[in-house]
Parts: sequence; C-alpha cells; structure tokens
Amino acid sequence: MRCVVDASIWIDLHHGTMLVPAMRLQHEYHVPDAVQLLRLGVKKCELDGNGVMAVVALAAKYPAPSRADLFGLESARMLDAVLLTSDAALRKAAEREGVGVHGVLWLLDQLVEKEIITQKARAHALAAMKAAGSRLPADCGGDIADLGREKNKTQSAITNCKLQPINRQSQIENDQRQSAIANRKCIWLLRNGTI
Repeated sequence: MRCVVDASIWIDLHHGTMLVPAMRLQHEYHVPDAVQLLRLGVKKCELDGNGVMAVVALAAKYPAPSRADLFGLESARMLDAVLLTSDAALRKAAEREGVGVHGVLWLLDQLVEKEIITQKARAHALAAMKAAGSRLPADCGGDIADLGREKNKTQSAITNCKLQPINRQSQIENDQRQSAIANRKCIWLLRNGTI
C-alpha cells in the first residue's frame, strides 16, 4: 500500500521504538518534508506548480492544518495514497477531500496482523507513545491496561520458572532494539547537521 506519512506518525513510531518494524510492512512510505527518513527507505514526494496551487487552495479552505501538513494531504491525493496522521485537523480535511486517512493505531494493527510484532509489543509501544505525550485516541487505553495485567502474569511465570523460549519474541525484541538504535542515529545526525 502506498502511504504519505505525516511527521506526527514518525514521532509516535520513534517514541514507541517501532520505526524498524514499520519498515518491514510492505507499504511504500512517502514524506513531503523529512529528509532524514530517506535513509530508511522512505521516498520523498514533491509537488509541481499545480500541486502547490492546490495546497494554497486547501489552506484557504482549511486554516487549522499547517502548510506542511497540507502538502502531505495534496501529495496523498496526487499519489492516490493513504494519508497517515495523528493530527485531528488534518484528518478532517483529508476526509472532506475524499483522501483515505489512518493513524498510528492502524499502523500498529498492521504490524500485529502481519506478525511483525506481537500484541504485547503493540501495547508497549502505545505505553511509550503515551508517556512521551503522543496524541493517541482515548480508546487505546485498554491495550495499555492489559499490558499491566500481562506484566503481572509474566512476573508470576518468572517466579515459577516456567519460561519457554520464543523465537518470535526474540525477533520482535531485536527489531525494537534496532528501532531504538535507528532513532538515536537519526537524532544524532539531525543535531550534528549531517542531514
């Protein structure tokens, strides 16, 4: 699936250490304004003069989203792609313009559905995103609460020495470590003006 991704999604994925797992989905990601993500395989999308004029028209119609956000909306329309965003004003504009739109929960659900991460890893990512101040929908609290109950079960299993090796979990933990490393590298490169 082709997706134009708003900065809010990348920030949420960063906080949830889900950048590397998200890249394992068979989606073609595009960004209008984030050069640092090109190294991860994300494609840059650019608008021609007509696209820029469309953004100006969108800005007159929808004053709440930023111009950068509206570039993402117009890019999604131009590419016949889904727009991924956590920004409520941008979501409303996309819906009114007939552009498909999803948020970070949909992306995490895709990761679980494709067995790239477990439900538990999804809950951990959501907890990390929430702790970092991400604007998550109110209905995701149950996943985080379930995580607390799961943690208690895990502690009980450890106490009773009933641990079983799970190769899939090792892969997921490795992906999360790789995401954290990639996140730190992107931040270092940005701070040092390399990209």
